[in-house]
Amino acid sequence: MATSSPSSSFSPPPEFRPPTEAVSEDNLQLNRELETMTEEMENISVQLTCLAYEMVTLRANPELAQASPVEACWYLTPR
Repeated sequence: MATSSPSSSFSPPPEFRPPTEAVSEDNLQLNRELETMTEEMENISVQLTCLAYEMVTLRANPELAQASPVEACWYLTPR
């Protein structure tokens, strides 16, 4: 019984074919924009974390705010 080779007539679907130059440039631009947005969201997240920390600290001990400024979030900033 002869079996036919499925790979001889197989062609990959369009999404698995190598990208053209224009598509790869578009992907690079989108990757750059995504990286920028991700960095902005990380910065916002750090700011929100610091704000939440300061709120909890001030509610737990209101005198702490008048004793010295809260500088606890310096280690959270992205490097």
